[in-house]
Amino acid sequence: MRAFALSRRGPDAGDRRRQPRRRVPLSAVRSRGVWRKIVTRPVEVSATSSHEDFMRLALRESHKAIPECLPNPPVGCVLVRAGQIVAVGHTQSPGQHHAEAAALAAYAGPLHDVTAYVTLEPCSFHGRTPSCAQALIKRGISRVVVALMDPDPRNDGLGLNMLSDAGVEIVEGICAVEVDAFLGCYLQR
Repeated sequence: MRAFALSRRGPDAGDRRRQPRRRVPLSAVRSRGVWRKIVTRPVEVSATSSHEDFMRLALRESHKAIPECLPNPPVGCVLVRAGQIVAVGHTQSPGQHHAEAAALAAYAGPLHDVTAYVTLEPCSFHGRTPSCAQALIKRGISRVVVALMDPDPRNDGLGLNMLSDAGVEIVEGICAVEVDAFLGCYLQR
């Protein structure tokens, strides 16, 4: 891949100079052919951090997934134990770990008192990768906090139902507007 593109400049059509390609900031997203700036609030983690603080950290983690994760949605996951972040993950390239699996792979400890903050509902189906909902259940996660339900017809609430049926506490809709502003254009609706 070339780092620079040739473009014509000046009144003389033969005058070619190397111009750097347009660099897209990590805080921008292209939706329907238009570049939109994503505004995120600064997040500081403290002993009194809330669901919103940790979900904003998961949203920041999801930004790291672009562009490698495409065509999968850029999802972020933060694992929190006793108010401390113990692992983070984001969606990898197709066929590689989803956000939840990446975070689980980064943490070897017990999950019975860990909360997972995930920007999108964990998948319930086995495609190129195993079900994230099943992986969370198998590892014994106690609570999952989700910003958005996955509108994909293969999932569409099934991941949350699987978790709930297994006794996992579910919290939905945390920072949904902020997460949808970034993630919405990548979802099948």
